[in-house]
Amino acid sequence: MEKKLVIGGAILVIICFLIGFGIGYFTGKISTYKIFLVKLAEKEKEINWYKTLLGAFYPPLPKEIHSFSGKITKIEGNSIWVEAKIRVSRFPLSEGKEFEKKEMKVNLVNDTEILKIEPIIPPSLPPEEPVKKTPLKLSDLKVGDRITVISKEDIKGKTEISAEKIQLIP
Repeated sequence: MEKKLVIGGAILVIICFLIGFGIGYFTGKISTYKIFLVKLAEKEKEINWYKTLLGAFYPPLPKEIHSFSGKITKIEGNSIWVEAKIRVSRFPLSEGKEFEKKEMKVNLVNDTEILKIEPIIPPSLPPEEPVKKTPLKLSDLKVGDRITVISKEDIKGKTEISAEKIQLIP
């Protein structure tokens, strides 16, 4: 009987040891997972801090675009085709890949203003403008001219727009 009691006690000790080992193992796993989550949160906080630093040097791309610059490639009727460089990345990329060349069709409407913008040298004191604005006609523009196109509508993702203002860049 004593032998059975000793064997039963040994089995009970082994079972308790295994239960304690299992509880410790899973508690350790849970603790390790909690430590992982805390470290992950710290790294995300650090990444966000770096993003705010980058934002000072590389501001995010605008949600809407209302102007672009480019070179006139074709003039036909009341439309101008412009080879424009549109920024597609907020960060500088190798080989100028932060810009995308895009052929834009610019339609002139009745109230489209066409101006030649020239800096005044020496610049005038405020409140006078530092540039001279000379009104032009569509016939004054030619293929190869560099222009800035300004539109009331959001032009992001479009290839054809209506121009509010066109500025010839000398």
